[in-house]
Amino acid sequence: MSDITVDHVESTDTIGARLNPFASKLSQAPHDIWTRLRNECPVAHSDELGGFHLLSRYEDVWAATLDTETYSSAEGTTVPRHPVRMPPEDTDEPEHRMYRKIMDPLFTPKTVKAMESWVREMTVELLDSIEDPTKFDFVGDFSSQLPRHVILRIIGVPDEDLPELIDAMIALNGAYDDAERGAAAGATLYGYFAQKLAERREQPRRDDLISALLDGDFGGEPLSDLDMQHMLILTILGGTDTSSGAMGGMMLWLADHPEDYARLREDPDLMRTAIDEFLRYVSPVAYMARTTTKDVEVQGCPIPHNEKVLLGFGPANRDSEKFERADEVLLDRHPNPHVAFGGGPHRCLGANLVKLEMKVVLEEVINRFKSFEVEDYTKLRYQRGQARNLECLPLVTQRNNP
Repeated sequence: MSDITVDHVESTDTIGARLNPFASKLSQAPHDIWTRLRNECPVAHSDELGGFHLLSRYEDVWAATLDTETYSSAEGTTVPRHPVRMPPEDTDEPEHRMYRKIMDPLFTPKTVKAMESWVREMTVELLDSIEDPTKFDFVGDFSSQLPRHVILRIIGVPDEDLPELIDAMIALNGAYDDAERGAAAGATLYGYFAQKLAERREQPRRDDLISALLDGDFGGEPLSDLDMQHMLILTILGGTDTSSGAMGGMMLWLADHPEDYARLREDPDLMRTAIDEFLRYVSPVAYMARTTTKDVEVQGCPIPHNEKVLLGFGPANRDSEKFERADEVLLDRHPNPHVAFGGGPHRCLGANLVKLEMKVVLEEVINRFKSFEVEDYTKLRYQRGQARNLECLPLVTQRNNP
């Protein structure tokens, strides 16, 4: 059984003025509250975290992702607002489009497909490096590491700089629980990229994100150094949490449902629909914030101008009004209009990359392991914040016969 039970999350107040979706206990086991929110209070208001509204039904969340005139990203996409404006995420059109035009070519389906061979090499190398493959922490020993190596290669970080950058990335991803350490990690990354951009400006261009940013045309002007630093760090954040969380959630489901793992071993063609279904079910980015530009009404509830609104991607992806058997993984679910990557112009830049990583990892897991199960459910834990990802997944495995 993989459900984590939590005491004291069932009181009515939890979906009222004291609602804090990032509270430690609620982060571990949100699904009962998500169901109550959809059924009883689909447009919830909370006084916590500076005050915000939370949308939890699929139709409302999807509509908000498309209505960028009413739901702005320019005032930040976190609750509470992050003090640093991070383009392109924290921008609206047409500014957002100009930033994305510079970055999008590195993440198209064709470009990402061409990465498969070296992503697989990294995957195999990391799996082979696990000291005891019959008993290991899938997240700590593998799935948290692979996306870091992949995204740093796409950015253009040389191998000799990886240890310093990876240490900072680990600290930055844990910033919600250790703000001081996270701030120090951010300073390290900003300092590193300031130096790297200066060095690379004088060097021949390469096929990486740093070169794309240095040559970027932003309305007829080059990008500022600070904007480039923001964009590189945002790419790191977006390129690690989502992938690691999706892979961890996928493996947890398969550990608990060996019949589904057997189906995927027997029928690899199921992977195409299964990957999207794992993304829907896991929803590694559970929430994303917007700010209203005017008074608006949703489900008969008024939301005032300049109000923070959390779009509940996690709750929306479990909405039984949209998805049959929403709390189960159906490997062949199709169509699958999930919002794991958001929607509208702000749809996740790295969606194709996340899917590739999940596919390659699942294929290589199947190549190695006949079966696996969770060693100790008490060790399962999720990080807090808008991304809700497993931080530990201890597995016991049975290797394939030679």
